[in-house]
Order: sequence, then C-alpha cells, then structure tokens
Amino acid sequence: MAAPGRLTPVGLETLRLAGSDDILHEVGRATITIRPEGGEAVTNTAKYVVVWERRPDGSWAWAVDIWNGEPSE
Repeated sequence: MAAPGRLTPVGLETLRLAGSDDILHEVGRATITIRPEGGEAVTNTAKYVVVWERRPDGSWAWAVDIWNGEPSE
C-alpha cells in the first residue's frame, strides 16, 4: 500500500554513456522528490547503471538496470 502523498517526476541525469553498435551502458544520477500530505517535501538522490541492447529493428531496449540510494544529508 502506497503512503499518501505526491511523487513528483523523477529527474534523470546521464553522467556517462558508452558502448558499441549493439550494447551501451549508461551511468547516471536520479533525483526523487516525495511530498507527503501535510508534510514537507523530501528529496533523495540515487546512482544508477542501465545496460541497453539494440533490437533487430534497430531500436534500443532497456536490458538491465540497477540503482542505489545515496545517503541523506
């Protein structure tokens, strides 16, 4: 069950994107803000890595991802 409140859009910042014709890896930072009902907004940041694979039609598909939160201040 989700806690009452509002999740704002997640901000993604790509820090590195590299690879070859068929596979890419992306390293980045995400910013997530939650506004609980009646409370102050809380913003957290996380680091992420995504592996992209090229499909036979030439488009890119998200193959694997992993992320971890950064310590709160």
